[in-house]
Amino acid sequence: MNSHYQVLGINSNASEDDIKKAYRKLSKKYHPDLNPNNPKAEDMFKKVSEAYNSLTSKKNNNNNIHDFFGGFQKRKQKARTILYNLEITLEDAFFGSEKQLEIVKNVVCNNCDGEGGLDKVGCNQCNGQGILKGNNTFYMCNNCLGKGFLFMKKCGTCAMSGYKKVKEKININITPSILNNKKLTKIGVGNEVKDGIPGDVLININIKKHQNFDLENHDLKIKKSVSILDILLGTDFNIKTIDGEVKIKIPQFSDVNNYFRVKNKGMRKENNKRGDLYVKIEPKYPKQINPQEMALINALKNSPNFKVD
Repeated sequence: MNSHYQVLGINSNASEDDIKKAYRKLSKKYHPDLNPNNPKAEDMFKKVSEAYNSLTSKKNNNNNIHDFFGGFQKRKQKARTILYNLEITLEDAFFGSEKQLEIVKNVVCNNCDGEGGLDKVGCNQCNGQGILKGNNTFYMCNNCLGKGFLFMKKCGTCAMSGYKKVKEKININITPSILNNKKLTKIGVGNEVKDGIPGDVLININIKKHQNFDLENHDLKIKKSVSILDILLGTDFNIKTIDGEVKIKIPQFSDVNNYFRVKNKGMRKENNKRGDLYVKIEPKYPKQINPQEMALINALKNSPNFKVD
């Protein structure tokens, strides 16, 4: 088989187009009509034609074999997804924001074009086909691992991996309705793969714990300290929300175990609606009491309304 490549003056890993170009050139050079009464030219013309027919037949047969094995040399592979955990504030989640992330990804080595080596030569074990025949079956060449070629030099830029690690910055938009643990995908900006499809970046959103609010889906919860007298007598007060203030009123004898609901003062939703704010009152006791106050409390203690059955 190597003699056929030599006749056409091409190497063993030549493409079908290379074979056709070499044949057209040599068949014209040695054609009997252009070389009358020249036995050597006629003999070379026959050898060139034989080499061309043999090699093109071999190429077509190998293409069918590759298709039989699933077309592994043609199917495009997609690079692996990069996972990124992004922590944002509650205000970022409510108002929306734009974040710039720095990712580390694999890119195809530009020194070896992702091959991992330099100075490519055809594999002499499989004659550059990547496939061998034996026992009425076909199998991958172990010498070149099915590639059909070997390298004379190792690529020092990528340590023969075919890829380099680089840092790259990407921008993402945080929508005002985003939830905790929401997944965002940036398509095609992740890892590269040779002759394949770039991978994605999958971003997991983690909303940091807030100093004032607790987050439950689209609802917010907050605690408010209220004096025990205001709890008994009832009162109203202003309380901070995520985007301002609101006045709420608590009735007499309020139950400190309940939450007071303030509608539409929670987080934003996708349908332009909002969750609710829940306020839990916590009784605040005086740190010290003077004698007059103590006398009043004792008087109340003895009152029938303050007795516990």
